[in-house]
Amino acid sequence: MIDFASLSIERPLSLFFLIPVAIGVVLHIVRYKIAARILGTAEKSAKRKFVFRTLFLFLAISCFILSYSGISMGTSSVPVQKSGNAVSFVFDISYSMLAKDEDGDTRLKAASSYACALLEKMKGVSVSVVLAKGDGVLSVPLTDDYGSVLAVMENLSPALMTSPGTSLGKGIMTAISSFPSQSSETPHIWLFTDGGETDSSLANAATVAANYGISLVIIGFGSEKGVDVTTGDGKNVVHSSLMSSQLQNLSLSVPVKYKVSYIRAAEQSSAYRLLEKLPRSSSSETVSYEQQGIGRYNMFMEFGILFLILSLVLGELTITVKKKTILGIAMLMMGMSGCSANFSDRMKLLNGRLEWNRKEYQDAIADFLVVLENARIAGDKELEQYALYNLATTYLMQDEKDATLSRFDEIAQDAGDDVKFAVYYNSGILAHRNGNYEKAAECFKNALSINNSSIDAKINLELSIGGEESVAGGEELVPLSDGDGDKALENAVYSIIREQEGEKWRNMKQEEVSGEQDY
Repeated sequence: MIDFASLSIERPLSLFFLIPVAIGVVLHIVRYKIAARILGTAEKSAKRKFVFRTLFLFLAISCFILSYSGISMGTSSVPVQKSGNAVSFVFDISYSMLAKDEDGDTRLKAASSYACALLEKMKGVSVSVVLAKGDGVLSVPLTDDYGSVLAVMENLSPALMTSPGTSLGKGIMTAISSFPSQSSETPHIWLFTDGGETDSSLANAATVAANYGISLVIIGFGSEKGVDVTTGDGKNVVHSSLMSSQLQNLSLSVPVKYKVSYIRAAEQSSAYRLLEKLPRSSSSETVSYEQQGIGRYNMFMEFGILFLILSLVLGELTITVKKKTILGIAMLMMGMSGCSANFSDRMKLLNGRLEWNRKEYQDAIADFLVVLENARIAGDKELEQYALYNLATTYLMQDEKDATLSRFDEIAQDAGDDVKFAVYYNSGILAHRNGNYEKAAECFKNALSINNSSIDAKINLELSIGGEESVAGGEELVPLSDGDGDKALENAVYSIIREQEGEKWRNMKQEEVSGEQDY
């Protein structure tokens, strides 16, 4: 069954090219009929060739256009590498949160105190604050300055927003948009609420957050017995209670890998369990899963090639279309489908390298992780080495040193010389940056044992032995493959490293070259 709800088109305007193609086919048919009428009745074989040629050529061009348009249909869970944490505090500041059933305090005051206590244990975590009432407002963008966060949390009140009603879903959507799309931090949303809402938007927003790979935790405040509370008009009184059962059912209903969870604030060790959901080390690697569309451009490209071949075979050659021919075509299609998985992975690897070249590192990591997982399942060692090395170089560009070294360690000892040289070289640079000069020297020696013509490796070896603080060049830091594209990637990485090292590094390199030292 086709899932049209997940249909997306990257270049929708390209579909307009189907119109002139269809018009051209109609004109071609009209001209053929006019010519046939003037020249007399054509033979049946000629008519059949015309029909096959026109039909399959039209289908081939249409498939190429559809492939270029970038159609995606269906979704799959894609692993995305993250490091560090970012948490968006979403506070329900509706009037129901003024109910005094939290040991004499209002629910809003209890939520504020609870969040402040959490903040004391969240060193190194980026935090934002979203206020949810009839709408969602980003009060404090993601920041490491907890002072501004505390200032808002200590003054929470329904009077901060004039919009009527309670829309927890809009607060969640605002929190989702507060996370940068290319951030390497793992996103989390913590919703402080009693569960009351007037537009029933929370369930849909929770699913959206899960599809983005964002962990959502709902923290409940209030008592299930409930108390009376005055509404916003200051006249009417309604009974308000904590909707634990509804929130618990919602947390179990989201059908994706990243589950929504519910914690009642009054439960013992609730804050500890909440903090446990954050990776303990900001440098540790975590893998989250995002729901991404399944691209169908390779499928349309394959069908376009097939239809083009059929237009040439059936439209130009004199053959009899028999069942054996149809069976042969079907077998060809099955053969193409069988090799499409490997082809798709290699195309995804190429796409990841293009994203890497555009400095879209998070997108590149997502592609490389998918390729790595598929290569291991298929037992494709060569593709696995490509994926591992590209992952490592991408982490290095994000200054994720531990993640880089862990991926380098996974590369097999029997990999190609180019791969091993690059691994030793870049491992030496990382060790040198960490101040481990002995380890750096060992790495550069290993690199030179593979390629003793590298001047930079020789320079870096001498600098490491001498305990110098800078290393020469970064030209060897290139993703593994051949072709003209490597030069552009090499230049891109080289420029990045030069920017990181700064003017001091460039001046030092010039002094080393002019010193005419013999390595």
